[in-house]
Amino acid sequence: MSDFLSKFTLDQYADMVKKEEKEKAEGLVSEETPKAQRLPDNIEDEDFVPPEPEVTAPKPEPEAEPSAEPVISSTEDVPDEPVRTEALRVEEVDAPAPPPAGPPTPPPEPEKTRRTPPPARHTYADEETVIDPSYKGKQRRKYIILSVVGVLLLLLLAFGIYRFTHVRMPDFTGKNVSEARVWGAQNRVEFLLNQEHSKENAVNTVISQSGTENKMVRKGSTVTLVTSLGADPDEHIPLPAFDTFSVEQARQWAEENQANNFSVVNQYSDTVEAGRFVSLNITDKSVTPETYKRKDTAIAYFSRGPEVFEKNIAVPEFVGRARAEVDNWVNSNSIQLTVKEVTSNSVEAGQVISQSVPKGEKVAKNDPFEITVSLGQPIIVPDFHDYNMTNAGEVTGVTPVVHTRYNDLIPYGKLISQSLLPGTKLSDKDNKSVVVVYSLGLPYLKDLRDTNEGELQKFFFEEFQSKGANVTYTVRYIKSHQPKGTVIYQSTYESLIPLTFNVRLTVSLGDGTSDDPTVDLPEGKPKD
Repeated sequence: MSDFLSKFTLDQYADMVKKEEKEKAEGLVSEETPKAQRLPDNIEDEDFVPPEPEVTAPKPEPEAEPSAEPVISSTEDVPDEPVRTEALRVEEVDAPAPPPAGPPTPPPEPEKTRRTPPPARHTYADEETVIDPSYKGKQRRKYIILSVVGVLLLLLLAFGIYRFTHVRMPDFTGKNVSEARVWGAQNRVEFLLNQEHSKENAVNTVISQSGTENKMVRKGSTVTLVTSLGADPDEHIPLPAFDTFSVEQARQWAEENQANNFSVVNQYSDTVEAGRFVSLNITDKSVTPETYKRKDTAIAYFSRGPEVFEKNIAVPEFVGRARAEVDNWVNSNSIQLTVKEVTSNSVEAGQVISQSVPKGEKVAKNDPFEITVSLGQPIIVPDFHDYNMTNAGEVTGVTPVVHTRYNDLIPYGKLISQSLLPGTKLSDKDNKSVVVVYSLGLPYLKDLRDTNEGELQKFFFEEFQSKGANVTYTVRYIKSHQPKGTVIYQSTYESLIPLTFNVRLTVSLGDGTSDDPTVDLPEGKPKD
C-alpha cells in the first residue's frame, strides 16, 4: 500500500479522472454507485488520495442464433487467436460476470490490468472526489523539509565523528614536558621530542610545538615538541675571584651563569671571618679557574666563623679506670682527646693516672681533654760498660745488638757506645733493641803473599773497612815465574797498623825468570 501511495501523484490522479469521464461518454463503463472504501490509518485526511474508481465490464450481448457454421466443441479446435469484441473495453475487472446461457465462450481478454488498492479503513460513502490544488506544493515542501533534515543529520553525524576523532591541542610552550606527556596519554596523542640547549629555558621545558597550539589534532597522531636541555655544559665560564665575593654574591653568580655543578658551602672556621671566602675546590685537578666549564664540578667554601658550643657536658672521674671508658665518653660527646702514656710502678698498664679537667666540671663539644695512661712497670736499660762483647748478649729485658769496631783510643774489648743511655725506662710499646759497640783496638795486617789478587777486595772490606779502619792497598804488576795474579810482594805484613794505612802490593804477570823475591823488582806503574 505504501508503495502504491508513493507512486501515485496528483497528475496521475487527474489523468485517471479524465480517462474515466471519456469512457463514460463513450458508454463503455456503466455508472454505478461507488463502493464504500476505507482510508488507511497512516494517511491523513488532507493528504488522502482517493483510489481509482472501479470499472466493471459491460454485460455480454445475447448470443446470435446458431449459424450454419460448425460449432467447435473442443478447446483443441479453437483457433489460436482469441475472439475479439471491439465494443468491449475493460481496463479492470472487479468481479467475474455471470456465465451466459448456452455454450460457454472464452472471456474477452482485457486490454490492461490495473492493481486495485485494498479497501480503506474509513468509509466515505456517497462522497464526491475533490482535487486539492495545493497538494503538489505541499508534497514539494515536504520533500524539501525532509532533504534539509537529512542534510542536517549528516552534518551533525560528521561533526560528531570529527569531534570524537580529534582533540584541541593546548599550548605547552614554557611548560614542563611531563605535563604534555600526561595530556598525551589521556588523549591518545604521541609526542616526538627534539632537544636542544637553551639558556633562556629551564631543563625539560617546552620551547615550541610545531604550530599546533590551540588547534585540533587527530587522535593517534604524533606532534613534535622542541624541549630544552638547559645551558650548554661545554661552555667556558671562567670563575671569578671569590675572595672578593660574599656568600650571596657567589650564589647569585652561579644562578646567573646556570652553573649547576658549582656549589657554595658554609663551614666553620676558627681563622677566617664569618661570610668570607675560605677556599675553592675543583674536582678535576687539570681544570683551572680560567678553563672552568659549566659541566665541571667545583665547590666554593665560605666561613661561618668559629663554632661555639655550650659547656653542658659534665666530666666524670676517670683516674684509676680503664682507658676504654674514656674513649667511649669522648666519642659520644665529641670531645677532643689527647692521651699521654707513661710507665708506672704503682698503676696497672692501661689505667688512667691523671686527667686535665677535674671531675664535676663541664665542657663543651670539641673542647680539649687530656689524660695520662699507665704503661705498666718500666724496663731499665742497663750500663753495658759492665759487660763485654762476649756476655753482652745475655742481658735480659732488652735485646742487645753487639758490634765491634777498631779504635785507637779504647783498648780491645771495652765498650765504645750504646744506643740507649743507661737507666732509660722502656715500656711494652717501646723498641727494646739496644745497639752496643765494643773496641777491637788497632788493626793487624797479616801476610798476604801467595794470595790471589781476586781475594784482596773482600779481605780489606770485611777485615778493616767494615770495622771502622780505613786500610787500603795499591798494586803494581811485573813479569814473574809465579802464576799470574799471585801476590809476590807486600810492603808491610804481620804487624799492627794505624786506623788509616796504605799497603803496597806486587802481583805477578807470569812469563818471568826471576825467582828471588828479595831481588829488587823493576819499577812499574802501580794500580789501585
